[in-house]
Amino acid sequence: LFRSLAELYVKQRRWQPALENAREAAALDPMNPRVHELMGMAYMHLRLYGKASKSYGLAISLDPDNPDLYLGLAWIYRSQGNDQSARDVLMKAMEADPGRVEPYLALGRLFLDNQRLDDAEKQVGKILELDADNAAAYRLKGKISFARGKQEDAVEAFQRALSLEPEDPDALISLANAYMTLGQLDETAKIIDKALSIHPRNEAVLYASAQIKAAQGDTAGAVKALDQLLQINPESHEGRLAKGRLHLKRKEFQAAADNFQNSK
Repeated sequence: LFRSLAELYVKQRRWQPALENAREAAALDPMNPRVHELMGMAYMHLRLYGKASKSYGLAISLDPDNPDLYLGLAWIYRSQGNDQSARDVLMKAMEADPGRVEPYLALGRLFLDNQRLDDAEKQVGKILELDADNAAAYRLKGKISFARGKQEDAVEAFQRALSLEPEDPDALISLANAYMTLGQLDETAKIIDKALSIHPRNEAVLYASAQIKAAQGDTAGAVKALDQLLQINPESHEGRLAKGRLHLKRKEFQAAADNFQNSK
């Protein structure tokens, strides 16, 4: 019962009750790796990274051939800024299941974030060898091209990703950013409008919409998008900072100060 409730709360992203029920499940069945994984997931989302690492470590000791556990632990390490440890456990995930693409994706993203673009591109190649129609690989390929300043190649890769997953918000946002960098503002607006029509309550889409509108000089539209974001998540750090900067640009100093204060 407790494990089933923990699973339900994890699906609902209700992390505190998920943790409480996973703890009860672990007390009843301490040798079950899944209950420790559920505890680790809850701890991670509650930003209790030390406890999350401990829970995942215990789960791995009970189920060392489960690549999902290494992927979860890698995410915790990345959240702590410990990319070397993240890379080490991703290699273990690959050893546990060499035919699975997720560890290669995670490692490619790690390399991209560290500007190791050649290494990131190698991971894309490995993924496409395993799955030639992997949309996430094409998204990663587009981001690598974008980082290299090859915007036309980035557009091509993001369009390929969208041909495989037409409603993916990350690919839509990335494609809009590539078009904006190329100065194709009509295409940028078209893609963002499409993303908003599909994902009207997606925080990343609303934030991207605000950033693009601000870059186009539509400050009022940018503020409106950020207001929608903050209605969904009043604690959004990025949303508060961005709105504060816009108010500062409009010389609305008190509103700027309020948003900067609330971003802490």
